[in-house]
Amino acid sequence: MDYNLLAAESCKEKKRSTKDVTFLIIFGILILVWINIGIHGFLAGNIPSEIISDIKLWINDNKIVEALSYNNLLLIGFIGFAIFLAALFLIMIAWMTKFMIIMTLCFQLGFLLSFFILSMGFSFCRATQLLFALTIFGIKIYALKKVGMKIVCKVLQDVINAVNHHFPSSFIIVLLEFALGLSVIIFSVTAGAHLLFIKKTTSQTDLEYGKVDGYSKRFPSNEATGNAAKYTFFENIADADPPTYVIYLMSIFICVTISIVCFIGNFRRMLLHGMFTHWYRTLDKQNISNAVSFRYFATIVRHHMGTIAFSSTIFAIVPAIRALFNSRKDLLRLIKNRPSALYALCCALWEMTTNASITCISNGTSLYQSMKDGLQLAMRNPLKYIILRGVTFGLIELGVYFILFINVKTEIQLYDLRTSDQDPDLHSLKQATTIAIGIFSLVISAIYLSIFNNAAEAVILCLFEESNSSKPIDKDGDYLCENNEA
Repeated sequence: MDYNLLAAESCKEKKRSTKDVTFLIIFGILILVWINIGIHGFLAGNIPSEIISDIKLWINDNKIVEALSYNNLLLIGFIGFAIFLAALFLIMIAWMTKFMIIMTLCFQLGFLLSFFILSMGFSFCRATQLLFALTIFGIKIYALKKVGMKIVCKVLQDVINAVNHHFPSSFIIVLLEFALGLSVIIFSVTAGAHLLFIKKTTSQTDLEYGKVDGYSKRFPSNEATGNAAKYTFFENIADADPPTYVIYLMSIFICVTISIVCFIGNFRRMLLHGMFTHWYRTLDKQNISNAVSFRYFATIVRHHMGTIAFSSTIFAIVPAIRALFNSRKDLLRLIKNRPSALYALCCALWEMTTNASITCISNGTSLYQSMKDGLQLAMRNPLKYIILRGVTFGLIELGVYFILFINVKTEIQLYDLRTSDQDPDLHSLKQATTIAIGIFSLVISAIYLSIFNNAAEAVILCLFEESNSSKPIDKDGDYLCENNEA
């Protein structure tokens, strides 16, 4: 394939220009529309008091506030323990790389077999699914044998080194992304709820049904009925009958909300990709400036906001299809010579925007060119791409289970010991406490492992870019790695 950038050229400073400006303007207009729709919802809508009372009653019945208040120190302690487990998991990858790779493959195989064994029934369709899954696993093992354990271990060690070098700043970046994304979701949910309960103009039909305030006559509150066990939340949601125009506003509001959340995530991803590619390509890694994150932040804001906005909408499928179509001849020839490359193509298509993010921040290209370059880079090294990304995803899955299981299991045992000689009512707080610690564990594991994943994405594509500059090809069609490529 005719990938047009050599690794030697990629280290040079490039003259960048702003790309995909049109989509940035469109995205800005959509954000203004989104804000106005939300404001309209808050001003015109009114959430029924029955729903608010149901939420309060549900919180009281499950003793959520009481559990968080009584076990605040326990929660803080286990949040710190989750951070320790996440750091320990990354250390294990760095110090016991080969063992962790084997553990990951065994975990994937065991989970796969357990899922099909424990699932109810055994039909032809389920047998076909199992055969397909085992074939994918066999392709990974074949790729590992061809690529070599040594190269996979070296790449993972480079990934951990990149994470360690940029850890304080990368952690803050992901934390800010999480906070900003959560704020957008909270605003969207509350504004959407108000939109949903915008009432039609009061009519005689409403009065005939006793719909004086819209809801209370048909769905009386729990306080009125004395029934504390039944929540009318879902009944009230189903009973909502907003005007027709609100349905269209709600559709636009939801779509733009998803695009904004994706925009925030894509911005963070491109920023981390820039930091990690900079680390990989710099020879004197000890003297990398601490301000590299600010440098790439400024570069993205100045030149690539349009590309991020484009990739955050459904319209990103257009350049993806175009890039795939323009590369079809080389891809078909590669798949014909090596059928396993079809699985690599599926993975590359699934991660097309991710690979485009790396090539965009590296080369300053548009979304279409970045997608095309990223696809070609991945497909020039199909076996390496299969095993490196397969192991990376496996480690992420293993890390989530590792952190969540140990943290929650330890909390359950400790809570039982702590409350064994105390008031039996304290045991009723156990469920809410366990769920809270589980949620915090998932958030912390997501933060750490997303940093690890972004570093792996950047290092793998930088490795392939180096492979592109050295023309020797092995007998299986993959570009050979030098000693420094791992």
